[in-house]
Amino acid sequence: MRPLLGQEVDRYGYEKAYTQIPAVVIGPVLAPEPKRVDTQFSQVDIANSLVALADAKACTSPIRGMIWGENASAPKYTLHRRGDHRNQFSVFSGDRLGVVTLNGDRTHFEGADFEENEAADIVQFLNFKRVQADAANSQQ
Repeated sequence: MRPLLGQEVDRYGYEKAYTQIPAVVIGPVLAPEPKRVDTQFSQVDIANSLVALADAKACTSPIRGMIWGENASAPKYTLHRRGDHRNQFSVFSGDRLGVVTLNGDRTHFEGADFEENEAADIVQFLNFKRVQADAANSQQ
C-alpha cells in the first residue's frame, strides 16, 4: 500500500485510482510477444484465465472476464471490495461508477448511470455470494 499519486487520480479518477494494480506476467503460453493490456480487469479475471490455461474449462460472464487466450474478453462489470469502507463494493462498467452498500435487508446500489434492472441484478449477485460464503464458513 502506498499513497495515491496525483497523476493516478488525474488519469483514472479517484474511485478507480485506488483499484489499479500493475502486473507483469511472463510466459510463452500467455503472450508469445510482449503485449500491454490496459483493459479493466480484476483478480477474478486473473484466476479465471489461469484456470482456462490449466484445463481449458473456464467461461466468461458479465462479471468474469478472460485476460489471455482465444476467448479473451473483458467483463461487463468489475466489482471491487473497498478497503476504506468494508461494507461497500465499487462497481465499474466502462466509464460508469456505482457503489453497493451492504446493510442486510437494506443493501442498496447507488449509481446514476446504471439501469434499475442492472443495479438490482448486481445487488442480487452480491447477496447470493454472501449467502454462499456464509454457508461455506459455517461448514468449517
